[in-house]
Amino acid sequence: MSKPTAPRSVTADDIAALDRRTSALRDALIDRGLIDAGEAEAMAHRAPDELSPANGARVIARAWVDPAFRQRLLANATAAAKELARIFHASGTGWIFE
Repeated sequence: MSKPTAPRSVTADDIAALDRRTSALRDALIDRGLIDAGEAEAMAHRAPDELSPANGARVIARAWVDPAFRQRLLANATAAAKELARIFHASGTGWIFE
């Protein structure tokens, strides 16, 4: 069994590469007509608050303690998750696999 390595620091090059990939993805979505430029801009402003692993954890934790919520989540993940404030934007889609 190999010994785990220490995490490395994020560099300016890492951030620049992420920015390039993000821009390419945004441009591809716009070019294919899947979103418009205004929607892309709005998503970018919402992302820091709404796109967090903590949101998914809240959904799963609720499903653990609330059997009725769990059933709603399995039946329609997006609708059930929207019951929890600020989890999904109105146009968001969620999937849950048991």
